[in-house]
Amino acid sequence: MPPPTTLTGYYTEASTYADNAATSRQATVTQANADLATAQAALATATSNLTTDQRANAALRITLSQAALPSDASNLVAELQQNMIQTRIDQAAVGTASDVAGTATRAQQAAMAGLAAAQQAQQRATVALTASQANDSEIAQWTQAVSGSSVTGALAAVNDPSVATSLSDAGSALEAIIGTGMLQLFRQRRDDFLASAAASKASGATAFGAQNALQTAHQPLLAAVNQAEAAYTADVQELQDLATKAVADIDSALAALTSAVNVGSLPASEQQPITAATPAALARVPAEKAVFAAKTQLRTDQASLESIAFAAYESNPDFDPETDPSATAARTAIANDKTALATAEATLAAGQADIDNYQVLIPEAVMQLVVAVIEAETTIAGYQAVSVSTLLTDLAAKESAYAGALDARLTYQRSSALIADKLSWRQGTAAAAAQVGQARENAAIRGAL
Repeated sequence: MPPPTTLTGYYTEASTYADNAATSRQATVTQANADLATAQAALATATSNLTTDQRANAALRITLSQAALPSDASNLVAELQQNMIQTRIDQAAVGTASDVAGTATRAQQAAMAGLAAAQQAQQRATVALTASQANDSEIAQWTQAVSGSSVTGALAAVNDPSVATSLSDAGSALEAIIGTGMLQLFRQRRDDFLASAAASKASGATAFGAQNALQTAHQPLLAAVNQAEAAYTADVQELQDLATKAVADIDSALAALTSAVNVGSLPASEQQPITAATPAALARVPAEKAVFAAKTQLRTDQASLESIAFAAYESNPDFDPETDPSATAARTAIANDKTALATAEATLAAGQADIDNYQVLIPEAVMQLVVAVIEAETTIAGYQAVSVSTLLTDLAAKESAYAGALDARLTYQRSSALIADKLSWRQGTAAAAAQVGQARENAAIRGAL
């Protein structure tokens, strides 16, 4: 059977396997119960026969001890010998019946345990299939939404050539108030914030990559599932965001541009202080940018040290990035970065009052527009890079890869469970035989086995 290409296809397959396993286990339990009853009845019969033999033997010996004539004794001896032969036969039957009953008991216990496990697996498979079907429904709704007029219209609007003009006009209108070139101050703050967030996300990706590298070496099926799941989940999240947020995000961004373009002008009493403070503040913009550049370099070198550490952790859990000689260069770079950052911060601090005095003069309504336009630039750039068709195609490919990885793991799990089950049975049989091994050997030597 070819591997499934959808998650619901996989979970349907897994559910079918689980249903079949539960049905098979139930039949095994039914048969095991019947076999156990038969074995117990056979053991009871064999035990009864042996008891009868033993009683007859005792009676014959008493009678023999009381025989008055040699002819009577001779006949009794013959009967006693026949009794002893039959006793040995029935002792062997009891031993065989005991073994069969023991085997049937273990089989019945194993069948019951197997049925309980199969039923639990069946319940989990049913829940997983239901969840996958619900996920399909959500994805279908999101797919319909991103293909609908609202989202496609919003994406068309954000890609319209007029947006570039609106961005330029919005910036010009704001800088007519806050000063030419001063938007750079706020843009570089945004860029630093986004870079910091990206570095944090990249740090998690480094750890995830190390985990998958380790799993790929030692647990390749698990690694494949984890990697495929992460890739698929990322696409699903992007689809959901596009379906549920794109229209509002784009409308808000374009509205911010319109509001900025129409901001008008300030009264002279408000504008003149800003204009007077602008040159000094503008002169400090490079100093603030230097701080952000130093932070960027520090994050880069810290990420490099993290990469070294996580690569080492894969084979050496005792690796210490703070002391290991292999990380000396990285640690030195970080130390130099921290010195450079401290210097840049000191330089900025020396003239920070120029920026503070300038910024406090900007009316809150204007500052809100500045923030909205800076954020709108990010939003617009993000949505201009979106391709619905590419996303949907990629999502289908990621789902197929995820389903295939899950299917490969399921095959391994089924094979592993089958072999473990057979191994456990054989180990149990050997252990049971060992417990009665000496008695059975004694009986075999006597010919009673």
